[in-house]
Amino acid sequence: MIGQIGPLVEGDRPQRRYMALHISGGLMGGALAGLLLGWLGQTLQLLVPTIAQGRLTILPAVLLATSVMDLSARRLSFLRGTRQTPGLWRCSFGPAGASLAWGVDLGAGVTTRLPYFALAGLFTYALLSQSVLDATLVMGAYGIGRTAAVAASIEASPDRARACTVLNSCSERLERVVAIASALVAGALIGTLRL
Repeated sequence: MIGQIGPLVEGDRPQRRYMALHISGGLMGGALAGLLLGWLGQTLQLLVPTIAQGRLTILPAVLLATSVMDLSARRLSFLRGTRQTPGLWRCSFGPAGASLAWGVDLGAGVTTRLPYFALAGLFTYALLSQSVLDATLVMGAYGIGRTAAVAASIEASPDRARACTVLNSCSERLERVVAIASALVAGALIGTLRL
């Protein structure tokens, strides 16, 4: 897929402007997702005022459930998102536009084989944060992180055509780290409820 989107992996070295566009797209996609989730959360709070009281129990429950799903591995793999970024974007938008669009796509958290269930915890936080600004900042940071990780993997790969292999080889280990971190955050949040 990375080879089809192309501009980040073509030639001996990817052009820096394509990487910058890709990461900028990640920020835009994440910020837009956060803006929408924050707005939806505020609307939800108007409709269901008691949700503000439940957010301290909803978020740890989501984090704990998703970390268990991530750690239990293969039995639940059918629940994962699998929409790939369209390879046609390169023809439609050109190399620079495809890099930007791919970043927006990844930053919004809706594509390229949603790797972790724990990402639902991030969406839940953005939805229940009661602040459009907080939701936008958190999701924007996620977008930058996700696209920067892709760009760094491509940069580190000696063979640009094998960049997908590099990303996939790190995916399982990273999934476990994210799941354990998610469970620890859930435990910490549950611990604050007892105080």
